[in-house]
Amino acid sequence: MHSAMGRFGDELDQLAIRLQARNVEIYGTYDRAAAEADLRVNVGFSASVLIGAIAARGNFDLFLLIPCAWFLVARGRQKAREANDILIQAVVSGELESGILSSALPQLATASSSSMGRDNEAATGGDLDPPTGGDPDPA
Repeated sequence: MHSAMGRFGDELDQLAIRLQARNVEIYGTYDRAAAEADLRVNVGFSASVLIGAIAARGNFDLFLLIPCAWFLVARGRQKAREANDILIQAVVSGELESGILSSALPQLATASSSSMGRDNEAATGGDLDPPTGGDPDPA
């Protein structure tokens, strides 16, 4: 299951190109989110390095700004996930096709249903049948 998701992650760049050719409006939304993510990550990382270098020269109060830069990086990573979500939604809605995801869906569904069965069995103590012994028709 994890290898299929890894291959799907590798396919995201190709999906973006296909989305650009197929639906410019959705691609514009994806591209803005991806560009915003890149900007936040790059500015946040660069700012943390710059702040660290300046603070190391003696102005230790500037070290207090480093968490702000890290927050910017974290928001950039979140925005990158949102951009990838746009691509995934395009695949799920049928706007795009992913050969990797299509071939992996039966395996993912099987793995998901089997893990749900184990979760239900664990929650009920292994007894998935409703308890019997009472009067089924109280009327």
